[in-house]
Amino acid sequence: MAMWADDVARRVQERLGLPIPDAGVVHITARRPATESKGYVIKAQGWVDRRLVQKMIVVNPTGADGEDMLEAVCWLLCNRYVIARQSAEELAGELGATPDWFAVGLAQSLFPFLRARNGRRVHDRWARGHAMSVASVLEKVYLPEGRWSDKYACGVFVDWILDGRERQATVQGLMTQWAAGGRVNGPWLEGLQGISAGDIDTAWFDWVERQSLIERDPGTTSVEHLEQLAATLAQAPEDAGLRGGKPVGAWRLADLIPVRTSGRLSSFTGGLHVSLGRLAAGRSVEFREVVQRYEAFLLALAGHAEEGGTLNKPVPDSELAELLTAADEAFARLKQQMRLRDHYLDEVESRLAAGPDVFRARATAYLDRVEERAGTRP
Repeated sequence: MAMWADDVARRVQERLGLPIPDAGVVHITARRPATESKGYVIKAQGWVDRRLVQKMIVVNPTGADGEDMLEAVCWLLCNRYVIARQSAEELAGELGATPDWFAVGLAQSLFPFLRARNGRRVHDRWARGHAMSVASVLEKVYLPEGRWSDKYACGVFVDWILDGRERQATVQGLMTQWAAGGRVNGPWLEGLQGISAGDIDTAWFDWVERQSLIERDPGTTSVEHLEQLAATLAQAPEDAGLRGGKPVGAWRLADLIPVRTSGRLSSFTGGLHVSLGRLAAGRSVEFREVVQRYEAFLLALAGHAEEGGTLNKPVPDSELAELLTAADEAFARLKQQMRLRDHYLDEVESRLAAGPDVFRARATAYLDRVEERAGTRP
């Protein structure tokens, strides 16, 4: 769990664009009381011998929600930015803390698969006429444990306020405001973000709508498609037994191999198989080939032959690991190919005086033909 917490801290720094103020370690402990079976998370901070002490206690880790663990660590780390900006007088009054809409929202924006899920949920909710205004998001100073639509909205909202060149200034402004005990409301955020008075809801609604308008050209593969595939493969099971009690972000597809005999595995792998099939529909040949490798792993894991039916005997764990490694390597090659292609096109475009869109479309088609003839696609 320590390695997972280190990874979360790294992601927080990268997302906020500022190093986490040094205040010692976050103490993470697990408890398994004999009289209690429910899993939950406790977070706390305070002064002990003039030192800041922050703790997260996970009670019955196998039953605790991984997202609750992620949100608790983010809250503790975000608070350090606030505390570091407090004067001695302010510290004597009340130890600084970030509201849940920000800490939970940041946690919900750290991993691609969470961002993808939250974006879908929020857009679906808004399509049914349940849009959340900026004021309603900023009201979420405290959020309960568990998975709630309000948390998904906070994740998308934090994505929005951190989406820009002035990200560091935004973070510094927020932390300084909270350090002084101030509240963040719509008019204050308009001033921080440089939005015209009274226009913050319009800016927020427009941004959310733009996120849902991703162009999908049949037979092509884009960076967005690769991100969607990565997010789908990283979607951890909600069943705590299938993920071995691991928190969000620490679970990997390979973790399904040790629990392959679980009777609850088939529903998860079946749903994942359907999701992969939808992603591959209408995509390029190389993208479909990568997806097919992951589907082969899932079929073997569940004890099914690729041509249908049931295998006579289970595939050894070592062979399952080889199938997954082959799929991961094919995916890595495809991502590298996309990076090289985009780099080449960007270089050429930068030298053109006019018509870059037309040139890029023609050059992309040309590269497709060359790669297919040369057999360089994975």
